[in-house]
Amino acid sequence: MRSILTGEGHSEYSPVGHTANLASRMQAIAPSGSIVVTEDTCGLVDGYFRIRLLGQVTLKGIAAPLNAYEVLGLGPLRMRFQRAAGRGLTRFVSREAEACA
Repeated sequence: MRSILTGEGHSEYSPVGHTANLASRMQAIAPSGSIVVTEDTCGLVDGYFRIRLLGQVTLKGIAAPLNAYEVLGLGPLRMRFQRAAGRGLTRFVSREAEACA
């Protein structure tokens, strides 16, 4: 964040850096009224939202091409536990002593 003083003595903040640049570039390629996200974000929201791969895009200021995804709407998942179950839950290990007899 970069602090900018206004004429009235108030501070305003302007985001700077890689993340702000990437967000701005993704917003620029999004069709009107839609949301476009990167592969990293897609991995975090998959299942909570329906996603469609748009393909690789080359963005100014970003070294390598990125996969872009369009958010189409809500997906079937509503809770984190549903997402974890879909990925496969892990078994309890070394908890036999705590088991009810």
